[in-house]
Amino acid sequence: MIDLLTADADQVRALVAKGVSQAFIAETTQRARDPHHLGLSSIGGCTRAAAYALARVDPSDTPPVEEGRQANLGVWYHEGLLPRLSEQMGGEVELPVVLHAAGVAITGTADLVPPGAVVDLKTVGAHKLQTIRYHVSPYRRHRLQVLGYVLAVQQGGRPTRWAIWIYMDRSTGEVEVIVEEFTARAALEVIDRIAEIRRYAEHDPDLAPAEDRGPGLSFTCDACPWLRRCWGPDAVPGQIGAQTSLVAGAIPQVHPPDPRAVQALSSYKDASVRKGEAERDQKFWGSVIAGLDYGVYGAWKLTRDRDADTMDQERVRREYDARRHSCEPPTRRKRGALRVTLIEANGAKTTREVGP
Repeated sequence: MIDLLTADADQVRALVAKGVSQAFIAETTQRARDPHHLGLSSIGGCTRAAAYALARVDPSDTPPVEEGRQANLGVWYHEGLLPRLSEQMGGEVELPVVLHAAGVAITGTADLVPPGAVVDLKTVGAHKLQTIRYHVSPYRRHRLQVLGYVLAVQQGGRPTRWAIWIYMDRSTGEVEVIVEEFTARAALEVIDRIAEIRRYAEHDPDLAPAEDRGPGLSFTCDACPWLRRCWGPDAVPGQIGAQTSLVAGAIPQVHPPDPRAVQALSSYKDASVRKGEAERDQKFWGSVIAGLDYGVYGAWKLTRDRDADTMDQERVRREYDARRHSCEPPTRRKRGALRVTLIEANGAKTTREVGP
């Protein structure tokens, strides 16, 4: 620990930054769970990870303890808001529950259980809040989680009619509230989901679907205790590359073609076409609304982010000439983009190019 009375500003700044980092790590460490714990918060996530947990498969990895800033901030929002919300709605905060379904008992903690409902608070970024607001639906993972809470509360003897999600922008406190009536069909969704996880756990957890995108593309995968078992021995948290294991051994120009490679190429092409169409649509409608004054139009609000400086690459190239530097501007090798071309449609060969 440095002496703040004699330290310079850079030392003080470094001390505070390190202190904040260590504080988040300490909070994450305190909330760490046994990897074999399957809670209601996990039943809507990756099926394979849930099956591994239920089957008590030995972990292949020990993920490093991360700062988990977003998750920890979410916990602290809960601790501040839920007791005050309980004062307005009634009910118990952080109520432990147990769901019995498909021969399995799964524990969880419901955020707030006022009479007749279960309320769950989710803190998200501004973009996710807008996504939720646009679709007027909770994320699948969150939906199954809260429906599981409702069913567990009902099994505990409390009549409960409503599942309620509060999505909050953690930077502004703005919220979107989603309400769903709990029906027999909703209860069956939860029971069927637990039964699915149990079937994979009892038969072969390795056959369960891996529903996240792998290391470097999924925070869930990066923190998964079964990362290498799922994605191969070369999988490294935070690094893209292990995804190639999904098509390992596929060979071109063979019949019948490897279905894994065909699916991967088809999915890549589909995504590229949808991306191109969406970008063209966005560019067109952006040119249309450029003439609108900023403000509110019905359910929509038009604003603009703050202007920012960016490098003028053409000017840099012009000024970086031989008269000043006696050399060419520095460059780096750029790998060519992948190109997937459709050469066969409905059984007929074609040379039609359908996109990048």
